Amino acid sequence: QALADFNYKQVIDLTCSNPKVRDAVQVRLDPLSDIQGTLQTLKGQFDFSGLKFEELSNDGRTARVRLSGKMALKVLGQSQALDVFEDLTVVKEGDGWKVCANAANLLKF
Repeated sequence: QALADFNYKQVIDLTCSNPKVRDAVQVRLDPLSDIQGTLQTLKGQFDFSGLKFEELSNDGRTARVRLSGKMALKVLGQSQALDVFEDLTVVKEGDGWKVCANAANLLKF
């Protein structure tokens, strides 16, 4: 949702503290930051209703989550759908869960 809201700071905040993961996410966000104003002007709309989240494992510190289904972006009456099938690793950091493995793959839209 942070990505859909063009809140790239929150996207980074939801990424684990591993420098390699954060760098990979930042590399994917940089081009979007350059066109953020344009996207907001065009009122791009993400549709996450076709996504399913399934917890595969959870030991209290690390969990694997399967993200599958369809995600769509609608702009100016045009729609582009993306089939999503990713197993993500999330880690407990502080009081919250942060995406830590395959995080950059979520930004391939």
